[in-house]
Amino acid sequence: MKMKINEIMNNMKVDAIYVTSIINIRFLTKFSGSEAKLICLKNKMILLVDSRYYTQAKKQCHECDVQLIEPKNLFTKIAELIKEYYIKNLGIEEDNMVVQDYFILNNFMNNNSINTKLLPLSLNKIRMIKSDEEIATIKKACHITDKAYEHIYKFIKPGISEKEVVNEMYRYCLDFGVDGLAFNIIVASGVRSSMPHGVATDKLIEENDFVTIDFGIIYQGYCSDYTRTFSIGNNPPKKLVEIYHIVQEAQKLAIKNIKPGAKCNEIDKIARDYIEKFGYQDYFKHGLGHSFGLEIHEAPYLNPTDETVLQPGMIITIEPGIYLPNIGGVRIENDILVTENGYENLTNLSTDLLKINN
Repeated sequence: MKMKINEIMNNMKVDAIYVTSIINIRFLTKFSGSEAKLICLKNKMILLVDSRYYTQAKKQCHECDVQLIEPKNLFTKIAELIKEYYIKNLGIEEDNMVVQDYFILNNFMNNNSINTKLLPLSLNKIRMIKSDEEIATIKKACHITDKAYEHIYKFIKPGISEKEVVNEMYRYCLDFGVDGLAFNIIVASGVRSSMPHGVATDKLIEENDFVTIDFGIIYQGYCSDYTRTFSIGNNPPKKLVEIYHIVQEAQKLAIKNIKPGAKCNEIDKIARDYIEKFGYQDYFKHGLGHSFGLEIHEAPYLNPTDETVLQPGMIITIEPGIYLPNIGGVRIENDILVTENGYENLTNLSTDLLKINN
């Protein structure tokens, strides 16, 4: 991680980076608290925390110089560090720093005759390639998610509300020691399955409904993200069965082509072109996928414009979908690890159309 930070400093010609994203702070230091600031120098990391987190930070962050501050003295402390370490160019996170804090810091330095330049940069791409430890944790999160789906397949039946499904999935996962949900669980049944982000309602699930569930958990800080669409009963609408098989094949083709060297937009195009062959291109309303880790959406993104080259250690979702207004929709999503020779599917659930008769 130090090498990545040093490389960014060299490329951006900065002497230090002021890290304000709590997610990036966790990645760089292992600090799991909810508030801190970090100054990264080329050979040192200084973690600034208040009294609530000082003991925790000392235990978690062995590679950091942990310093106690009062929040009201934050900018005074930063000014002291700028002077102590002769920082002439300070990198700031352009996609995370609060505008108000930028102006406060800038004005504070001007008022104290500090000539340091604040230079915008982004750290989010440092998390694209996962370490072996991160991959092992994400695999555990995926294993728990597999179990949650297997459980809900046995639980769900006509007459149960979408919200009851949400509550049962979350309750089940608590027994595995999860930190929480990665996002608001999507449960969309019947015509509501045409809504890509159809958050659960009080609607009752009916016989022969198609049901889409998009579900992910956080385990030891790391996310999972699966989607499955299935039928309640044996006689779902024929149009939905038709698009199910199109989405399933589009996903298979995309996954088959995942390997180091492939570009994200190329993988997106494979699935998009297949769906277009059947005339449903206007009903595939989102990118094919995204990375995830400490956050549920991370770089890179599989969409028509992201030309990021896939590398071993990246973890991505592959989630094509077709959504027909007033009829219903289908999305199938797997979590995929890019390996040296291709890929590893971290989702151990079948993508075949499941017809549930509980």
